[in-house]
Amino acid sequence: MNVLVTWFEALFWKVRYLVMIGVLGSLVASFALFIITTKAVASLVVNGWRLLFWEGSGEGSKPLTEAIVSDIVKIVDGYLLAAAVLIFAFGLYELFISRLEIAHSTPGARRILDIQSLDDLKTSLGKVVLIVLAVAVLEQGLAVNVREPLDLVYLGGAVALLAVALYLTHAQPAAKDSAHGATPEADDPS
Repeated sequence: MNVLVTWFEALFWKVRYLVMIGVLGSLVASFALFIITTKAVASLVVNGWRLLFWEGSGEGSKPLTEAIVSDIVKIVDGYLLAAAVLIFAFGLYELFISRLEIAHSTPGARRILDIQSLDDLKTSLGKVVLIVLAVAVLEQGLAVNVREPLDLVYLGGAVALLAVALYLTHAQPAAKDSAHGATPEADDPS
């Protein structure tokens, strides 16, 4: 009976390698997001070139200017999301498979790979998702056609709620660090 339990536990422990499917999938998704967002950078350059040299600064340039601002917001959003997916892949790998020794020997890796539990991973991703959400609200705010004062109140309320959420997420780690006696400056080797 003891041999069967030992065999089952060894097999059960190796099942954790199924997480590699999520790690590899996240890497592919992150790579795809980086490529798609870089394509948006190319669109931004083309629109900027058109605005500078062909369209001029007349009233007809307003749609092109709005397209440029929209492209910039999409680029920020895309790169943030790609980075979040990459952090998720790092976190899954470190939690379930192995510590990335080569990464931990690199200066600044602690800021990216400071994930000790699933809660740490969720917290890190939650903060990035919140910033992506803030960028999405900014993008929608740029496209809002204000017809009534209530439209501005809704937009202002959304921005205020996001500001409070961002404040609360950034206030929480300071309390955690002070409880452990660590300061962010102590972790930064530069």
